[in-house]
Amino acid sequence: MENQFDIHKDYKFEWIYTQSVGKIKVTDIAYHRNGVRGNGFFVVTFINKDGNRNMHMVATVFEGWGDIAVLNVDILAEGNIQFAENSWRGDNFEPELRSEIEKWKDEVWGKVEAADQVASSSDKLAAATIF
Repeated sequence: MENQFDIHKDYKFEWIYTQSVGKIKVTDIAYHRNGVRGNGFFVVTFINKDGNRNMHMVATVFEGWGDIAVLNVDILAEGNIQFAENSWRGDNFEPELRSEIEKWKDEVWGKVEAADQVASSSDKLAAATIF
């Protein structure tokens, strides 16, 4: 049987535990929630440039500091979710990811709130016109 750490020869066991966060580039952000009553969370896809490698990553970021999970998308696409094979220190990525999420919220949710205010004003005007 193949050694579990030989499966991903590009991702050496030693490197996983001494990983450094390279320069990251966020490629997409989305907000999700677990049903009607579940805790909301952000999903962030990003590229971690470490040396000559561009690693495609995905993070699930919940509200509380430290509530973050990060996986390598390429390893995940192989169906590998195993600890020490697709394990990444979310806390290493967290400050920059949360900063990008805040920028995204200001930009995207700001537009939604503005549209809601316009719609609300229009609804009030329409209601006043009816009566």
